[in-house]
Amino acid sequence: MEFAQKFAQKGGIVLRLAMEAVHLGLGLSLGKGLELKATLAGLSWATEDAKEGTRPFLEKRKPIFKDR
Repeated sequence: MEFAQKFAQKGGIVLRLAMEAVHLGLGLSLGKGLELKATLAGLSWATEDAKEGTRPFLEKRKPIFKDR
């Protein structure tokens, strides 16, 4: 439960992409899995939430994700 609660505090976009990586990646070869990971990571870094994830770290505060 503790892991699930920590996981649930992350931004919704990143959670959806992580779950997509798990579901789609299970049936892929290592090479294709790494391609999928790179694609999904690129999508996650293009979000407003990615910027919000970095800023609070530097400002020593909790992030406020908006799922954008």
